Amino acid sequence: MTDEKILLYLQWFYTLELAQVDFYLTQAERSEDEYISHMLLHLIDKEIIHANRIKKHINLFNEFPTKLGSSLSQISGYLSEFTVFFGTVNMFLLNYNLETLAFDDYAGFLRKVDTNNRMRKELVEDLFQNMMDEDLHRNWFISKREALKEIKEKK
Repeated sequence: MTDEKILLYLQWFYTLELAQVDFYLTQAERSEDEYISHMLLHLIDKEIIHANRIKKHINLFNEFPTKLGSSLSQISGYLSEFTVFFGTVNMFLLNYNLETLAFDDYAGFLRKVDTNNRMRKELVEDLFQNMMDEDLHRNWFISKREALKEIKEKK
């Protein structure tokens, strides 16, 4: 894979991580459930770590993260304003899908990238860490969604 293609992937991953940060922040601010709010804030911390890892690798290419990242993340922030209307159960499905998109894109990239030099090996290690976190996050969202659905159905 060429450096240019790797950089395009990194810009996409950076955009996706920022979108998750804004999406979860708005939800955390709107949530009436203290546990869910704190969990979303915890996930935000992880997503910021992911974005910083990616930014480090973008900078190694003597590039900077794109403005698209911040624009897309603002859009996701506006979308999460609808949490009140959609309800937490439905928003968790959107969160699950966002985490799955990130997981799948990381996995696809990691299958394609060649680790023929030190810089790429470090990149793979960092993105593998991000991918594992995304998997944990998506599983939390889907299991919490199912638990909330059960509670809602009992009422």
